[in-house]
Amino acid sequence: MNISPEKFKEKLLAGKHLPPGLVVNGDLDLRNCTSLTHLPEGLVVKGLLDLEGCTSLTHLPSGLVVKGYLNLRNCTSLTHLPSGLVVESWLDLRNCTSLTHLPSGLVVENTIYCDESIIYYISKEDLPLYLNFKFEESIKDCLIKRIREIVK
Repeated sequence: MNISPEKFKEKLLAGKHLPPGLVVNGDLDLRNCTSLTHLPEGLVVKGLLDLEGCTSLTHLPSGLVVKGYLNLRNCTSLTHLPSGLVVESWLDLRNCTSLTHLPSGLVVENTIYCDESIIYYISKEDLPLYLNFKFEESIKDCLIKRIREIVK
């Protein structure tokens, strides 16, 4: 079912139930919606999805596809990302202080912006996943250091 970004936001902020499998036709700006706790399963956003500052958001729905960039900066309660998350541009995870790892099946077609803390928790088993990602320059040195620690 297709829905406009304005209708989606209106229903979401009014506390109305949103069915799974919605397709938002355009950019969806939910920046600083501090009461936002969840999004519907199978959500597809055909533009950018801006969730920066959604401090009550603890997880993203399974089946989430973002055709633009996904901004999760300052989502301080976000504890995990769904396996199979697809982001067709860049992903911003800076200051997601409760997030400690990236899931298997994550697809990011451009750069991942994150804090070094995500890199510190890489396990030997997860190493191949992280090697396939394109990180911002400031994180690459941290990643190389962590790889050296793991392979010792």
